[in-house]
Amino acid sequence: MHEEYAAAEPFTYRAARALFAGTGREVKVNLAVRRTPKPHVTIKYLEPDFTELFRNGLRGLAPDGSHDTGFHGRELTRYAAVGDHALATGMRLQEFTYLLPWEIPALPPGPTAVPIPSPAPAAITKGKKFRTTWTSYEALAGLHDYVELDRAATTEGSRWRPPRRWGEPLMVTEPDARGGLINGVRRPWASLTPAERRRLVAPDGGSCLLAVKNGGGPFTAWSTVFECTSDRIRARFEPGSRTSGSTGSATAFR
Repeated sequence: MHEEYAAAEPFTYRAARALFAGTGREVKVNLAVRRTPKPHVTIKYLEPDFTELFRNGLRGLAPDGSHDTGFHGRELTRYAAVGDHALATGMRLQEFTYLLPWEIPALPPGPTAVPIPSPAPAAITKGKKFRTTWTSYEALAGLHDYVELDRAATTEGSRWRPPRRWGEPLMVTEPDARGGLINGVRRPWASLTPAERRRLVAPDGGSCLLAVKNGGGPFTAWSTVFECTSDRIRARFEPGSRTSGSTGSATAFR
């Protein structure tokens, strides 16, 4: 509405009072009704207050944004960048875990409040169906910073190769936004399965997955990161915060 893309807001609200971290405050409650999930679905929506709590936790920060003196983790830039992207897009665990840097949308020339299209390749989605998700400028900028700085430093000169039990290394050359030469054969990224993606070796060394660990290998332990972050938040700051499991969407927290 502010940027005149819509003439009016299609929602109505009621006033309510919420209790968060021991403090009550007035909030607006959207009266729109969400679609009823199927009986086997246990995923809950992550409310805005808990979203910020969780984002700060991934950064090693306390709820007020100050340094959490009780946290001594590493790789905070990686956790923050990929975590923000997962929350902004609503991508499932497998989808954002097996993204490649070349599949990340280009960053617009300037900040914008308009959502930015972020494709989810068919080979890594549920049901193998291509779809377009949406991300925010802030989340996308953080992801580009991670790829260009921390990730580049981690993979520089890496001699990582996939373990034999994974299969033959898939050596990538001439990568672009659509695909690359894989062991000399041109293939589109969209055709690569998760098992193939984790065997990809970048032209300058290291894994081709978006997130990499020390030594340049692929980092895939996101369910553990999210569980540990949630456990730390619950133990130190907010008893009501928890994750709902390792197989659902990144938004599956409450």
